[in-house]
Amino acid sequence: MLQSKVLHTDDTTVPVRDETKSSHRYGRLWDYIGDETHPGIVFDYTVTHARDGPAEFLKDFKGFLQADAYGGYDGIYTGSNGTIVEVGCMAHARNKFKEADSTDPERVLAAKAWVRKLYDVEDEANAIIAAAKLTGAEAAAVRLRLRT
Repeated sequence: MLQSKVLHTDDTTVPVRDETKSSHRYGRLWDYIGDETHPGIVFDYTVTHARDGPAEFLKDFKGFLQADAYGGYDGIYTGSNGTIVEVGCMAHARNKFKEADSTDPERVLAAKAWVRKLYDVEDEANAIIAAAKLTGAEAAAVRLRLRT
């Protein structure tokens, strides 16, 4: 998995039974999804939402890391001296536009239109790629051609 050129990651809370209490507490389950050359998912459990868990898991990773805007990743990117490159998540970016809608609706509308165009290009690219059963460089070339 850590040999992937691109890793996708996210985390979710999971309830954990605590025998010392009548209620449960929460831990974190971090998923790491490999690229097409290294397919699969690795789940890593941590007791807290601190950056330490992902930092330890990713310490030997070199490549692109697609994650949400969780601030804990910032130290991982900067601490890697450029070996881990941040790749943002468009779904989370769109949420930020929604939050800004009440303060600058005109620019938010323009930004959302650009995101919609990007999604349209991706939908068209996926259809072409699936129909022609393209992978790797061929698929990337289709996406590049459609974006220009």
